[in-house]
Amino acid sequence: MRKFVVGAVLLISLGGCSPVPVERPTPAVTAPIDTSIAVADAEALSIETLDRYIEITNDIVRGGDPARIGDVVTPEWAKEEEQGFLALEALGGRAPLAAITRLQMMNVRGRHTVVDASAAVCISGAANPTHVNVTLVPRGGSMVIADISPWKDSTWCAAPLEP
Repeated sequence: MRKFVVGAVLLISLGGCSPVPVERPTPAVTAPIDTSIAVADAEALSIETLDRYIEITNDIVRGGDPARIGDVVTPEWAKEEEQGFLALEALGGRAPLAAITRLQMMNVRGRHTVVDASAAVCISGAANPTHVNVTLVPRGGSMVIADISPWKDSTWCAAPLEP
């Protein structure tokens, strides 16, 4: 009887030890990182991109070609911009011109070359300045905008500039 119990326990335990195939997720295919911008150049190139973004946006508001925004934004963000320009057109196509009233680089990520950068920016129009966080990424020797996220609180934009 004892052999039967030992044999049954052994059989049951071996049956439970059979390898269960584990599904491994396939790695996501990502775009290669653009390593064309040195970290030391990121701030100046980001500011230049933001200035061009405002210039191109104002040109579009005046009736220019909306496709020009692709010069300073990623293809993914260009879709967001396109929706904004379509909404503007539905409202009559005119909006106050924008200007950057305050800009502060917050972060540049990367060791030798830039992975991404972020800036806090105040953009003025007809109303009070709006505080946004802008994410920029390298593309072909320049920086382009990958995201613009508004902040709920724009008091930083209204605060006096420190000398």
